[in-house]
Amino acid sequence: MPWTVTTLSVAPFDRTTGTLGPVTDLTGPEQCSIIEPCWSPDGTLYATSDASGRWTPIRFSHDETGWHPHRFNGANAEIGLPHWVFGQRTMAPLPGNRLLALGIRHGLNHVLLQDNGNWTDVSLGTPVNVPQPLEDGRFAWIDAPTDAPAAIAVGRPGEPYDRFRTSVTLPPGVTKADIATPTPLTFPTANGAEAHALFYAPASSTSALQPGEKPPLVVMAHGGPTGRANPSFAFKVQWWTSRGFAVLDVNYRGSTGFGRAYCEALDRQWGVADIEDCLAGVQAVLDRSLADPARCVIRGSSAGGLTVLGALAQSDLFAAGTSLYGVTDLRALAEETHKFEARYLDGLIGPYPEDEAVYLKRSPITQAEGITVPVLFLHGGADRVVPLSQAESMRTKLEHSALHVYPEEAHGFRARETIEDALQRELAFYQQVFGQ
Repeated sequence: MPWTVTTLSVAPFDRTTGTLGPVTDLTGPEQCSIIEPCWSPDGTLYATSDASGRWTPIRFSHDETGWHPHRFNGANAEIGLPHWVFGQRTMAPLPGNRLLALGIRHGLNHVLLQDNGNWTDVSLGTPVNVPQPLEDGRFAWIDAPTDAPAAIAVGRPGEPYDRFRTSVTLPPGVTKADIATPTPLTFPTANGAEAHALFYAPASSTSALQPGEKPPLVVMAHGGPTGRANPSFAFKVQWWTSRGFAVLDVNYRGSTGFGRAYCEALDRQWGVADIEDCLAGVQAVLDRSLADPARCVIRGSSAGGLTVLGALAQSDLFAAGTSLYGVTDLRALAEETHKFEARYLDGLIGPYPEDEAVYLKRSPITQAEGITVPVLFLHGGADRVVPLSQAESMRTKLEHSALHVYPEEAHGFRARETIEDALQRELAFYQQVFGQ
């Protein structure tokens, strides 16, 4: 996959003939993920590589002796994201061999400036993309704070900035007291390792919780599994916290933003390490008396659905769970999935079909007898990544489960009506489980 091993090559281009000259490999001796190649305004080539243990920008100079890499170490942050889609940018070359970058440090986004080999933090809002320089010296970016919806922003470092055209407006009457913000948690997990999560306490000016009552807990397992729990404002979190739930958004081993070793800790361990970390995260929350141990539920989408079902089968911490277009049969996924992920599972589980026994053991569909709590399945009828048949097969093996299909939806719900209906169904499901 692009976040596992890639190569970077450069070649001269003859404008007259439209042909390439000799190709030079710039990757270096290490097997690494080198991504985001771009040219600066003065023609200098940049990229970011995780050969040092985390994605770090590189500048390539060129002279008569060849190409020479210079790595900008010292940022103490990961500058790069898994390339699931085209067009991602976490760095922007500036005049004078300077570089502006978006770095992830302890799971949180930071704007960083490299100038003459030194990195400094820059006060420039809370972007989810690297700010882009404008001709007048200002920068433009997507500003996504923890306490307000994302917006287009324009401004200068260290100064107040303007926010234009928010992605969505808050409902009338919503105040800061109604918005939950994340607290980063780091906690011990299996085999002496550490894992990370973002914890959100309930936040509502009209909370239904009684004085002294511990809130129910929603545990979120992100997809990917090379995804990431993002601290930016998200309605999928606020939906729960505004209704009296606490939320634990888990950055289990394999998540992005904590370096290559943390991401590789899930190699051949998907369905093991991710589940261990979700269970350890719940225990960390309960040890801090932040939630009601009798009202913990877990939800996850896509790859996170496998984590949800595995956690339900392997522990008694949860009262219920929800799988949104989740994986239930790894063997079927290996045989049926789309081209981009055709060999993705070789790294996460093992080569197929050589390790078929491991695929069977890790698949929720072979662990179904261990799931004794209610499960809700929400799936798109047009899903080509995780076919509907995965949810249908799992549903038939569970006594206390329900499946709702959105016929026109693919992998990931897009229509507003679908998203609203899915959340309403899930809330009603938990309320029924809790006897409310």
